[in-house]
Amino acid sequence: MTENQRRQFERLGFLGFSILDENEGIEFKNIQIQMEKIYSGATIDTESRTNLSLEPDLTEIFATSTNESLLKDVWIKWRDVTGKKIRKHFANYIHLGNKAAKNLGYKTIDDVWMFDWENDYIKQEVERLLNDLMGLYEKIHAYVRFHLYQHYNETMPNDGTIPAHLLGNMWGQTWSNLLSMIPSIQLKPDIPPLDREINDELKVFHLI
Repeated sequence: MTENQRRQFERLGFLGFSILDENEGIEFKNIQIQMEKIYSGATIDTESRTNLSLEPDLTEIFATSTNESLLKDVWIKWRDVTGKKIRKHFANYIHLGNKAAKNLGYKTIDDVWMFDWENDYIKQEVERLLNDLMGLYEKIHAYVRFHLYQHYNETMPNDGTIPAHLLGNMWGQTWSNLLSMIPSIQLKPDIPPLDREINDELKVFHLI
């Protein structure tokens, strides 16, 4: 049997959450549906607009607005109508997921989630990569925070953190919408056109 065939058979034989008994399996699926329904159907109101949904309304607000009070209001209200309502369902979801994981020979539900990576050490690998990048991340974080402070000043905390609602994204996982407020870092001075041509010729000469 080839390695590819072995992997295919392993995937076909992986029961996942279907290992739960019929009643628990139905409950598990219904919880998922309920959480998705709450999340996708949630809307909020602001002082000037009503019935705002995540897409496209709230996403656009975070991408374009620099009004701190509006961003904070939207950030809090969105979590009130999603996270607070989902919390009790999520607790039951994790309980059943952990039960399925134990039936599969794993410890917790996240081990089941990791199955698709086909790497028993994926958590350790991610932690290693995170530690490797932490120094760079801390420098970028400090640079971004410095420039956000220039704009938001007194609303910025003094503990070195950046409030999540100021990161240009509902979850803070990408900061690209902050580029208009954050000047790019010049790692080295621009090379004048003539010097660049000479430099390129020297590189070619040395290659020969």
